[in-house]
Amino acid sequence: YDSAMPKLAAAKRAAATMALEKARLDDQDLIGLISFNAQASLVLPLSQLNTHKSEVLTAIQKLTVGGGTDINAGLKMARDCFEWGTTDVVRRIVLLTDGQGGHPLRTADDLKNRGVVIDTIGVGSDPCNVDETLLRKVASVIDGENRYRFIKDTATLVNLHRELAAKTSTGA
Repeated sequence: YDSAMPKLAAAKRAAATMALEKARLDDQDLIGLISFNAQASLVLPLSQLNTHKSEVLTAIQKLTVGGGTDINAGLKMARDCFEWGTTDVVRRIVLLTDGQGGHPLRTADDLKNRGVVIDTIGVGSDPCNVDETLLRKVASVIDGENRYRFIKDTATLVNLHRELAAKTSTGA
């Protein structure tokens, strides 16, 4: 990725791929979208894919790049958006970031302790541009596998999002 716009374009493509794949696999699932920079913003509240697929795709395309990165603000907003009264569901956060900014460990631990799966994806031209140590700590560990990945190209990012869409249980 050479600048913020190619990263943003790749992120949009990956998120749209994930939403479409999830809709194909289980259109009853809910999906929400939060963007964060210096603060978090709810782009799309949890919405059922079978009735809101076009709204999900439109929300993804409206994402823009802002200044700063407060990962904690994004995680807190996600925590506030989950429907905690619903049982027997998998709650998953796909966190796409360079990992530079915020102090997310306490919030991430709280979410993981509540059963939320956090898949973290570090994006950049080189791993040295990403705070991989932090993102590994934020990520869930499932069956001994840390759910952090570094991605430096669009095709790999899109394929990873396609794979994540197919993971429907915490053991997946």
